[in-house]
Amino acid sequence: MKRIILLLIVCALPLIAAKKGIEKKEIKYQFSAYEMMAFIIKSHESFSPVAYRDGKDADGKKRYSKGWGTKARGKQKTTLKEANEDFKKYIMTRLMNDIENVYHLREREPVVYACLCDLAYNRGSIPKPIQRAALDQNFEKVARLLPRYVRDSHGKKLKGLVKRRNFCKDLILNRHNKPYVNAKIKERKEIIISKITK
Repeated sequence: MKRIILLLIVCALPLIAAKKGIEKKEIKYQFSAYEMMAFIIKSHESFSPVAYRDGKDADGKKRYSKGWGTKARGKQKTTLKEANEDFKKYIMTRLMNDIENVYHLREREPVVYACLCDLAYNRGSIPKPIQRAALDQNFEKVARLLPRYVRDSHGKKLKGLVKRRNFCKDLILNRHNKPYVNAKIKERKEIIISKITK
């Protein structure tokens, strides 16, 4: 009898170990920090093959943007392929590094990092209250502050910016719910696809 019980225990051990392995399997983000940021930014920007007036530069001169909102030289035109290349070049060589060098969040907090990049891309800089909150690692405060910044350069409140800031606020507050984040980023990707296939 003892031998039978011992045999049953030995046979059950692999099943118990397998079950524990399944339970310990960590759910991961399906998208990299770059992909999160790119999908957030592009889904909130309008793709334009023709350059358009886009406020003023830091020196007060007229600014023109094209494609996914990257800077244009005068009224130049662009293709989707060129716009994607310009976007990636600017993001990879400047924006991502600028944000990472200050906040060091790309690996530890990719959702917060992506949302800060989106804010900097849209506004040209990170507002000081958000800078302080991010440096203090107070990401809930970062989320709560985002909806303050919903006005254009003329002070007009824009519905598109309200949606954009609230999206990132929601994403940051739910960043530990990885299935939720994955679903929300996937939605952003699908919005981009619908924009360029119309």
